[in-house]
Amino acid sequence: MFSQAIFVPSVGIFLSAFQLSWKFKLLFTTYFVIIERTFLKLKIYNNKWWKTTYTAIFMFIGFFISDICYKEIKKGNKLMLKVTLYNTFHVLYMSVFFILSLFKKFRYEPVVLTKNPWYYHYTFVKLYLVFETCITVYFFEMSKKAKILPMFIIVLIDNIFINLKVLKVDGVYWKTLLTIRLFFHSLLLIMKKWWKI
Repeated sequence: MFSQAIFVPSVGIFLSAFQLSWKFKLLFTTYFVIIERTFLKLKIYNNKWWKTTYTAIFMFIGFFISDICYKEIKKGNKLMLKVTLYNTFHVLYMSVFFILSLFKKFRYEPVVLTKNPWYYHYTFVKLYLVFETCITVYFFEMSKKAKILPMFIIVLIDNIFINLKVLKVDGVYWKTLLTIRLFFHSLLLIMKKWWKI
């Protein structure tokens, strides 16, 4: 849901940055629970195994975890800065890939015959970008020369997928996907230097 992707993390940052008490955390948790219950009543979506109680518990705890993370970032904790950097990279990267998917600039088809190809596409993109982020993180912690290896590995895998017809690109590969990949890997290098980690 849009609220989970945008509003909940924003509220977590807001609560942590202004060091608001547990009462505000409870207030915002209640607010999101009311929204979820309203959406369920209006049948905008259904819960299969998830319960609204889980939302309340995990969100309330999550706001306290956000406080801990924020304090560690302010202290300059290297591990927390690295985790934040790579999470930022991953979320921005995935968001752009989602937008490209909406405009049908590319599509993964890991399952050839299916009634719902976009379901498999989005599932595959999420997993593939986690894999790509892990490779990038691993090599970015090594020497300067190793920092270009993730791009070569990803371009190689993309080309294999294109040849196997698992990856379909609207237009020329280097004008869309490769350009986005290069931009985000360059952005990560700049952010890493800027954050001095």
